Formats: sequence, structure tokens, C-alpha cells
Amino acid sequence: MAASGAKRHYRDYVRMLDAEESDIVVLCSRHPYDHFAQIKAAAKRGIHIYCEKPMTVIQWL
Repeated sequence: MAASGAKRHYRDYVRMLDAEESDIVVLCSRHPYDHFAQIKAAAKRGIHIYCEKPMTVIQWL
């Protein structure tokens, strides 16, 4: 936090979405397996979403 100058830190994105009044979230992690749940959580709260990586990963059976 000191390096970035951030005023708050959250260990759980759901708590962050509930605590902050956000207009948009940007998903840029390297783990597309996590994106779908994050997108659903933001969309449920009416927050706009920009996802830089694939929304999710298709698993072939």
C-alpha cells in the first residue's frame, strides 16, 4: 500500500464491491478461471466491467 499510495486494502473482492461505490471494475489478472465469479459479482451490483483477459475458460470434456 505504501508503494502505490492506496488508502484501503481488501483481501476479498466481494467485500470491496460492497464497501466502495464503483462505476467500473477492471479485471486484468492472469487467472481467467476467477473472472466469471468476479464479473457476476460486479454485474449484480450494477457496476460496469472491463475484462482484459478472457471472461472464462472453456473446459473440454
